[in-house]
Amino acid sequence: MIKSPFIHNEPVMPPIFAGRKDELSIINTALFEDKDSLVLYGNDAIGKSSIVRTIHNELIRTNEHRILPVKINAFDFIQAVKDNFLSMVTHQICATIWTKLIKRTYSELIEDTLINVSGEILNSPEEKSIKRIFRIVTSDNLTGKGKSIKEIGAKFLIEGNISYESEVTNIKHTLAPFEFLHLLDELNDIINVYNYSSIMVFCDELNHLPSEVNADILRNYFSIFSSKKIQFVIIAVNPEIIHANDARNLIESFNYSLEIGTFKDVSCVSELVQNSISTLNTEFEFENGIYEYLFRKTNGHPWWIQKICDKAFKLNENEFKISLSSFEISGDFYRKEIDIYNERIKAGLPFRKYNLIFNKEI
Repeated sequence: MIKSPFIHNEPVMPPIFAGRKDELSIINTALFEDKDSLVLYGNDAIGKSSIVRTIHNELIRTNEHRILPVKINAFDFIQAVKDNFLSMVTHQICATIWTKLIKRTYSELIEDTLINVSGEILNSPEEKSIKRIFRIVTSDNLTGKGKSIKEIGAKFLIEGNISYESEVTNIKHTLAPFEFLHLLDELNDIINVYNYSSIMVFCDELNHLPSEVNADILRNYFSIFSSKKIQFVIIAVNPEIIHANDARNLIESFNYSLEIGTFKDVSCVSELVQNSISTLNTEFEFENGIYEYLFRKTNGHPWWIQKICDKAFKLNENEFKISLSSFEISGDFYRKEIDIYNERIKAGLPFRKYNLIFNKEI
């Protein structure tokens, strides 16, 4: 049995990635020509993460733009994002430089920084700098209680001692934007040694955080996002109605913001389907009218295109020609889901996957 090449439960990347030529043109101008930060926004499952991961992976694959990509998942800092966002970003930049450029293990960084096992005598200047910055931004809370004993006495006094308890506390303060920018100068000096000129931070999956947290990030650290010293590529959630105005003002305050929508025409559908099929070693034939049907049925939504294709492929898994009727059966299976999406969009409401009433698989 041939496994279906149609992916709808995770972001898609090359060679499957398709249908975003216009969007990539805008993004490339923002990131690689104007050196700006960028916020992408849109409804769930529209393809935002696919775009971000495609750009991120391309930067890893080549050093064409001399940009060091640093990826941060929202789930990694969901508890600390409101209070220590910049420390967490700096922490991750240090870890990326240490592991990807200096090519030492992360455990060595922790060991050398927090325990100082090997010392710094044999470290390069870059290693010493990373360890120093890492030590500053590493979150630690050293608290404890202890008993202190003090002897008292004199020549004419009875000797004795006094004991008392005291607390020891060492809590790192939250990194301020101006402190972050100063540390960033040092980090940029380090990456220059390795033939990189700047840092680009990818904040994928921020759309999974509550909308008010998205707003807090943008509002509190706008001076960072507008700085030319570092670039951010951010995915922001399409907010509920009560947060729409605030989110819109914040999104539009970026030099570059881009709403990711559905595919614009049938050619995008054809490209996505053909790219998916190209990952197989077997040739498949599609009946005429399938691409037009998919575009019409889904209004060009890539998620439902993939879902319908996946189900149609499984209905024809032992055949090398996929019929239009099998796509129509699959399209009817997802009709209620697509109707819910269309109704929300028509009403001006954001779409979330949890808005759906999921059907049982056939």
